[in-house]
Amino acid sequence: MPRVLLLWLLCSILATLSAACPTVSLQLGNCTVQGTSIDSWGFMFTLASPSQSQSVCIVPSTVVNSTLLLGSDFCQNYANGTTAQCESLSGGTFNTTAAEPSYTPSPTSILAADFFWNDISPQITDAGTDSVQLTADYSIPGYPVGIITTGSQQNVGHLGLATESQFLRDAHDNGLIAQIGFGLNAGSQSVANPRPGGIVLGGYDQACIGGPFSNYMIADVSSSERQCPLEVIISQLAIRYPLAGGFSDVVLSSNGINIPACIEP
Repeated sequence: MPRVLLLWLLCSILATLSAACPTVSLQLGNCTVQGTSIDSWGFMFTLASPSQSQSVCIVPSTVVNSTLLLGSDFCQNYANGTTAQCESLSGGTFNTTAAEPSYTPSPTSILAADFFWNDISPQITDAGTDSVQLTADYSIPGYPVGIITTGSQQNVGHLGLATESQFLRDAHDNGLIAQIGFGLNAGSQSVANPRPGGIVLGGYDQACIGGPFSNYMIADVSSSERQCPLEVIISQLAIRYPLAGGFSDVVLSSNGINIPACIEP
């Protein structure tokens, strides 16, 4: 077996940090920003230099290629509650003015192309670069982020993990991961049985594997009719109520009508 192929296979299988096949593990679950009332779900994303750092809770997204943050202006005109409620529900916002000079404003052309996102959310009017601290040991300098300032179709920041992910490419180019890929365990926000999840950049967590692998191609949305990489077609949608002797379903969809949907954590 060629050495390059052997190394690729090893890097694909291993989910532990090593010099030959580096990966980065990020915790996904309840996310509280210290010193604030922000208590959200996602993982901690810290920007700017240590003396003026800002942390927000963002979620992984397979729809966008860019990393998109809610700007501090987003919650100023929140229609469904107070600014503080908006900040908490959205995982916090990023104040670009307070982040300067670490944060450098730039044209939105620095962001990766997001074909589907641009069709539904054209409110990304600001962009810039900043240093991103992933963990205590891993950082990415000069990382591009898009700033969402207005809009009714957003409620949280996004870490773009789509097919042309800017984040995975930069992590790879900076030597943080050996492979441009990720393993996702979304965890659960169940009230009865909540559990944390995680993202392994450049690999996957072997402890999450419970059987054989199945391969499914992820569509390139720029050249297909699919609206997102992990699009599924829902043929029936129902609410299932448990009963003493079984269950009862209340069907919400109409017969013969298929509903396209994007699978997102």
